[in-house]
Amino acid sequence: MYNDHPESDWVHYYENTTRDLRVYSAYPLLVYPTHFAGDKGWYSDTEPPIEVLQEICKRKSKEEEEAAAKEEREKEKKKIEL
Repeated sequence: MYNDHPESDWVHYYENTTRDLRVYSAYPLLVYPTHFAGDKGWYSDTEPPIEVLQEICKRKSKEEEEAAAKEEREKEKKKIEL
């Protein structure tokens, strides 16, 4: 919405959208939340928690596999050099 998200690599899913929303906050709060992230009964209207967690797990697994493959290639390269 306003181009501020902890996962910067997710931006590519929304390349053709405008993220120039101005965000303001009031103190004391005018509206209070009924649920917080992770609470029973909490649902996100922007990021379904299960899908987000699955995406994170997929990326970590892929990164670990790539790191292991790179390490294996480096070991093979060293064997060839000897």
